[in-house]
Amino acid sequence: MPLKLLYCNTLGEPKVPPTKKNLLKLHLVEELYRNGSKSIPELSKSVKLSTPTVTRAIDELLKEELILEEGIGDSSGGRRPSLYGLNPQSRYILGIDICRFVIRLGIFNFHNEPAIPIKTINQGLDTAVDIIKLIKQESDVYISESGVDRSKIMGVGVALPGLLDTKTGISYSYINEDIPLNRLFENIFHIPVFVEHDTKAMTLGEQAFGLAIGKSNVLCLQIGEGIGL
Repeated sequence: MPLKLLYCNTLGEPKVPPTKKNLLKLHLVEELYRNGSKSIPELSKSVKLSTPTVTRAIDELLKEELILEEGIGDSSGGRRPSLYGLNPQSRYILGIDICRFVIRLGIFNFHNEPAIPIKTINQGLDTAVDIIKLIKQESDVYISESGVDRSKIMGVGVALPGLLDTKTGISYSYINEDIPLNRLFENIFHIPVFVEHDTKAMTLGEQAFGLAIGKSNVLCLQIGEGIGL
């Protein structure tokens, strides 16, 4: 899920790129998201900007409650620096895994931790009468059960099998509609939605956070109702 959603316009508004100041804050958030807690000197080195510039951005992120001060770091000499990390409760992602016979729902915080146990719905692409209506109803119930503030859900990620044109967003196997699937789901959730083929989504997840971190070439097999590569 692109972190630029933190400072982009809301859905349906004209697309305006983030300001230079917000781009720096996004860079800092991404650094903390991917690499964990860091001090201001470490962040300054990572983003190649001066300590005062990074300090001002960190102060704004603290006021926005996107990050937290997490303790004191090590020092090779002088005062030990404060460590900063993402506030896990500041933003959330709704994940929807659509399969032929089941649907799985998950809400994850900024630490990629589940805010509530993953929910499995025993209906899917081959069995649900109205799959879109079902997903909306079950998602609404699930979000309410989680206790998560809906305004903090920054986007939805959807994975599904079959022949999917990720450039146009058109599914040629399931949910055959005349509009891209991301737009179809955005019409019911009213927040940005990103649609990906289920096997590719799994592979990207392993590359970013799992067993494929740092690997140049990886083969992922997804074994379900069929086998995906």
